[in-house]
Amino acid sequence: MANLKVFESTFVEKLREVKSLDFYTDPNSEFDLSSYPNAVLVSQNTELPDAVPVLSSKIEDDAQSAEKIFNYLKISPIQASDSRLWAYLTHVTFCKYVKSRWPIDQKDEEKNKIKKVRTQWLATSSSRSFRTNAIARLWWAAYSTVAPWENDVYFKSLPDQSDRFIYTKVMFSKQDIATNLLDRRFGRSQHIIIAILEFIRTHKELETRNLYRSFFKEINLMLSYCKLMNLSLEQLQNKFEEVYSNLTPNDEDEAEA
Repeated sequence: MANLKVFESTFVEKLREVKSLDFYTDPNSEFDLSSYPNAVLVSQNTELPDAVPVLSSKIEDDAQSAEKIFNYLKISPIQASDSRLWAYLTHVTFCKYVKSRWPIDQKDEEKNKIKKVRTQWLATSSSRSFRTNAIARLWWAAYSTVAPWENDVYFKSLPDQSDRFIYTKVMFSKQDIATNLLDRRFGRSQHIIIAILEFIRTHKELETRNLYRSFFKEINLMLSYCKLMNLSLEQLQNKFEEVYSNLTPNDEDEAEA
């Protein structure tokens, strides 16, 4: 087993300045830790497996990557809220994956390159930044969706409990789902997240008709006048059915089709 490592706080702040883009734009370069002997802190309380999972850079494999990251990083939500951890993992442990999954185009303007570095390689104390960091997004997506029936009786009526990561797979079945689901207000409620994913799982025509954005928008609006958080799983499904039956593609949906 290996001890969990994180970057030192002031070092993360220096990285955030992005004084050079050479490391990030070179697909073959690796982070030279020997140049920063005091940049790494080692946890004495958390151990990780010696075998680091190999992640696929294919978009369609994001769910599989999320499962691997979650099984590799046996950490608490408090630890997962530490931007120092994600900076270390993107720059060192999973450097090759990040460069392959989120390559920075040499033709981009410098300001866009810097934005991508701060978005995908680093994180802040903001929960939103964890949804864009290349590794944190995978862990948090899995954490929000893995076997919800194991720790909450609210989900005991879910019909398919044979696959612990079934809802992680639904979330990453289309990038629009993960992005819109976690960026909305209801992204803070696992009850609503799982209820939505279960509805999507049983309504494949949502993808066929390309209505994800409209669907999420209407649910978000519903939160303004209906206390969805207090509804049972069955009641939520009925509410979503009402929303779905009245949907028509908007201009953004049409453009994505």
